[in-house]
Amino acid sequence: MKKSIFKNALLVLLLLFLNNVHSQSGWFSQTSGIGNDLWSVCIVDSLNYWAVGRTPGNGAIIRTSNGGINWIQQTSPTTNGLLAVKFVNVNTGWISGDGGVILKTSNGGSFWSSQSFGTTTDLWALYFIDINTGFFGNTGGQIFKTTNSGTNWVLQSTVSGTIPSNFYFINSNTGYFAGILNSTFGGVYKTTNTGSNWNALNTGSITTLEDVFFLNENTGWVCGQNGTIMKTTNGGSNWFNQSSGTLLNIFELYFTNQNTGWVVAGDAGSPSNGLILKTTNSGLNWFTQFTTTALYSITFYNDNIGSAVGKSGVIYKTITGGELAPSAPILLSPSNGSTNVSLTPTLFWNVVTNALSYKVQVSPLSNFSVIVDSATVTTNQRTIPNGKLNIASTYFWRVNASNIYGTGPWSDVWSFSTILTKINKTGQNIPEIYSLGQNHPNPFNPTTTIRYDLPKSEFVKLVIFDALGREVETLVNEKQSPGTYETTFDGSNSSSGVYYYKIIAGDYTLTKSMILIK
Repeated sequence: MKKSIFKNALLVLLLLFLNNVHSQSGWFSQTSGIGNDLWSVCIVDSLNYWAVGRTPGNGAIIRTSNGGINWIQQTSPTTNGLLAVKFVNVNTGWISGDGGVILKTSNGGSFWSSQSFGTTTDLWALYFIDINTGFFGNTGGQIFKTTNSGTNWVLQSTVSGTIPSNFYFINSNTGYFAGILNSTFGGVYKTTNTGSNWNALNTGSITTLEDVFFLNENTGWVCGQNGTIMKTTNGGSNWFNQSSGTLLNIFELYFTNQNTGWVVAGDAGSPSNGLILKTTNSGLNWFTQFTTTALYSITFYNDNIGSAVGKSGVIYKTITGGELAPSAPILLSPSNGSTNVSLTPTLFWNVVTNALSYKVQVSPLSNFSVIVDSATVTTNQRTIPNGKLNIASTYFWRVNASNIYGTGPWSDVWSFSTILTKINKTGQNIPEIYSLGQNHPNPFNPTTTIRYDLPKSEFVKLVIFDALGREVETLVNEKQSPGTYETTFDGSNSSSGVYYYKIIAGDYTLTKSMILIK
């Protein structure tokens, strides 16, 4: 149980908390600003969290109002260690701790007042059903209840030989607590009359149980020492073991829906050992999502936003349910700094693991303050449509990847320069007759060159049509002086098939066919 493990932990030096995102998960560290072991964390909404902790003779309260970007230590009226924190809204909350400490705030923790009433035993288990009705349990097996927001606490019952570790109520009447039974074995107790009576449930556990969590009147879990996780589907009448895959002590668990849950574990005797386990199939299988120093408390605001706290003031947060958003794509082609790139190039990057879509941006500026092409695609390529790019221009491009857990970082930024001109005049001789040459290469993929001759100045139009006679692209539409010209057609945006190109120059007109094969 947390109490006995804490005593062993006094023999172990405190570890420095981690500062980096773990390479294998979507959990990232936040700076708590304290070195106290954090034993409990509570999330009210996506921005407001509290955590409490202790080192010998020294308690700590910290709060964030911006989702953990900054944690601020709040003033405690006691030096006693603090063990549990519960808030019912952003203003009203309670803290319990060593030596019978009960604290309450009505202004988000700006001021904490004591509600202690003479007990000197440590208070680990703390729970509020609503702003008026709450419970706590002490190491003497006593369960106290308030119905007036803590103004008065009444000894409701004593469960001999049991030390409540954590409460959980599924409604105003039905609740559970887990803890040490007969100082050795784990036990779960249940009430169906708001705590007036507590009845022992037969879990079959021979280890200390640390936490209990229920989704509804039937489905719940308990966890405890030596990697114990048990589940019930009939309100606690029967329990069966689930394999956690660890022998570490599992301190707390949290489920956001029928299938998805997490537990935190650690070993205060070897505090570098800690982990977060996750299940996505109601506990049938648990997998290690994150390894770190010992963790003692975990909670979630929704399926994605959660927080875990533990040894030496470590705090971890996830905004992706602990899963990884995709990594940054690696750009492949056109290669960085490429020149003479067509006006409708196809951009390629690597396939990113777990990515469901990609966002591509193209800009004439390296800071992407102006975007000329932006698209979300499901494959690892994007062909820039005709009309987006200009000749003789430099462009920058980047890509990121997304999945259901979020959007990953942008790739490196690469650049390319487009063709200097779409129409090139070749040679100095003046042709004697009009002509339109056969494109080359033919068949082609994806570009081909078309050559034509003008014996005198003409307004020239050269147009590409598909097999149905629909205009695909106008390659030339301007007055030109006598000479021999070449222009390029890029079929990157077109499908395989037969195409026609037609020239109109004064009275001269001619149409030829070409084949695009991809």
